[in-house]
Amino acid sequence: MKKLAVLFMYLHLGLSLFAQVFVTSGQDAISVALENSREQLYQQMMAQEQMKNARLSVQDFLPQLGVSYSESDAVNVGRADSRSKSLQFSVSQLIFDGGQAWNQYQLDKIGGLLNYEAYLQSLEEFKGGILDGYQGIVMQQRVVDIKKSLKEAGFSRLAVLAKELELGLAREIDYLEYLISCRKLEQEERLAQEALEVQLESFRQNLGLAYGTKLIVENQEEKLDEQGMLEKIYPLFPHFEKIVALSVDYSPALRQQGLEYEASVQQKKLESKLLVPNINLEGSMSLSGREFPLREPDFSLRIKVSFDRNTLFPASNSTSMGFDLQRLRSFGNSASGSLNPQLNYFSQKKLNSIALLQKQLSLEVSEEKLRDSLREMLLNFDNSYENFLFSKESLGIQQKKVEINWQKLENGEVTEMDYLQSLMELSTMEIQLVELESNLVSLLRAIELSAGISPGGLDEIL
Repeated sequence: MKKLAVLFMYLHLGLSLFAQVFVTSGQDAISVALENSREQLYQQMMAQEQMKNARLSVQDFLPQLGVSYSESDAVNVGRADSRSKSLQFSVSQLIFDGGQAWNQYQLDKIGGLLNYEAYLQSLEEFKGGILDGYQGIVMQQRVVDIKKSLKEAGFSRLAVLAKELELGLAREIDYLEYLISCRKLEQEERLAQEALEVQLESFRQNLGLAYGTKLIVENQEEKLDEQGMLEKIYPLFPHFEKIVALSVDYSPALRQQGLEYEASVQQKKLESKLLVPNINLEGSMSLSGREFPLREPDFSLRIKVSFDRNTLFPASNSTSMGFDLQRLRSFGNSASGSLNPQLNYFSQKKLNSIALLQKQLSLEVSEEKLRDSLREMLLNFDNSYENFLFSKESLGIQQKKVEINWQKLENGEVTEMDYLQSLMELSTMEIQLVELESNLVSLLRAIELSAGISPGGLDEIL
């Protein structure tokens, strides 16, 4: 029984250790998320299969095969009954259609490729979201550390003030005011810790980890900006045209619109070729007889020429012949056409031309919107970075003020409350600096994502 209890404890501890996941960097977080995200796995499988399926869409070029079987038994009064069986094989092959099938095949292939590129973009967005979540937790951890340090410093001085109160060297009103401020600092730390716990739980779900898994996030870098990227690439706006060019070439949305526009142009060219026919060759072989094996072969061959694009006066013509192993048994020609012209033919043609112009305009507008969005992001980045540098400089000044106030406190020139107030101002500025840095990194990720650049790779492009 004792051994069983020990084994149970060992298994319990093993499961507890197994249910812990450590994340020490943004790349670690991405690896964990991709390993556990079934949604991303299914999207990848779907995109790969769609691209494969598009490449295999050659059905219009291959012969269309068919097979049919019929059996008929008839009872005739006053004469012999009749029985017949027929087995027929047929084949139809497109010979010429003015390039329509080839055009459709190319569009299918490009469409499959664009689907895969759209998946790659969604994958980059997914990675960007994981990086933002990781950086948000690291930022909140730093906020908690700052508030914790401030609280500890406040309570450390509170103990000194309490001792002075006992000795009659401090007023009780000053002590109570200082105590209230320390309690507020304690509450702020607790609220920051609770916010961190909420972020950790949300991040656990985004990583695809099972409920109950203990997620431990540690930052092995000194700064959120892991490679010092911000300083390397500032300022960004002088590189505006290069980033725009990269984004226009990469944008799946623009590529999709461009493809649709080119497809419409090609379709209009095909529709304008009213006298370009579709030519199909159809052949069949049948075996008939009363009983198996069937010994009466029969063959037929037909060439069909149709003008499907001529919707004004659609027409078709076919030539057919039938023969067996000994002789030609039949030959025929047929032609058909519509005598009721499409009254709105020219109006519809004009509507198609207007629709094509609208697609061209939509493509130009989308590209201009992309340029405006990038212009705003780059200017925002440069302005935010200047604000970050100013805040960093102000923080250094505030740190010197805290050091001066400490000396004044030791000399009795300022009160404990004055010194605590300077510490609170310092912690507020430290938190603002962390938030500015985190927002800059997130903005940088958005710019990289727009240009199709992997996270952290912008400095290699500029």
